[in-house]
Amino acid sequence: MKTKFFFALVAAIFSSISGIVAQTYYYNDTTTFTQNGYSYRCDQSPGARVHLYNTANIYTNAEETYKNGSPLSLETRRAVFDGALNAVMDNSASASASICTAIITDVLSPYSLPSRQVLIITVAFNTTTGKAMEVEFEFLRKQCYATVPVSAYREIETRIKADPNLSLTFTSFGQQLNYVKMDYIYEL
Repeated sequence: MKTKFFFALVAAIFSSISGIVAQTYYYNDTTTFTQNGYSYRCDQSPGARVHLYNTANIYTNAEETYKNGSPLSLETRRAVFDGALNAVMDNSASASASICTAIITDVLSPYSLPSRQVLIITVAFNTTTGKAMEVEFEFLRKQCYATVPVSAYREIETRIKADPNLSLTFTSFGQQLNYVKMDYIYEL
């Protein structure tokens, strides 16, 4: 009887270890994923950070400028960074954060992800329409978000861009820019 219990215990331990080891991490290398008519680029950066974005994005690595193409001065960049110069009205920023969080929660809920890990979602908004144009994702390579397939990130992107209630209202300064990016931090 003790022998059967011992072997059952060992089998259970090996089964749970193999489940942990068998976890698929999709974003271990810099690569491009192409499927179902879309492509996503996975870039690796120092510190094992993954930057995942649609290859059709045009603002991923673009500098924020004025609509006329003039660059923002160092003083203007500093004022934006310090929070002294806002591009977005506060009420629309908090409303957009709530909508993005609800979409992300809905899409990621089937994956049973562990808590206390951070996903950064960056959304580029059109300063004329206030609508989302592009979505990017950042997470650590060995965190739970690296086990979520590209198709789920694609669904998050398409739902954010299509949501009729997701819109920003810009200050007069924000209306002068070619785009405005907002970062949303999602933590389970």
